Amino acid sequence: MLQCSWHQVQLVLHAGFSVVLMQNAWFLILLALLRGLEIMVLRNTNKIQPKEGVSCGKKGRKN
Repeated sequence: MLQCSWHQVQLVLHAGFSVVLMQNAWFLILLALLRGLEIMVLRNTNKIQPKEGVSCGKKGRKN
């Protein structure tokens, strides 16, 4: 994914620096939004996983 996107950025560099700056700005904004969503999802999964781990751990101790 990163290699493909970076290759696209390099192609845009040949087109023009002004266009590159605009597209890079939007690209960075999109990346920031995606990272934010990933962090939220990871936090939600981390909240769920410890509960499952504790229940499994209790079962293991009982056994």
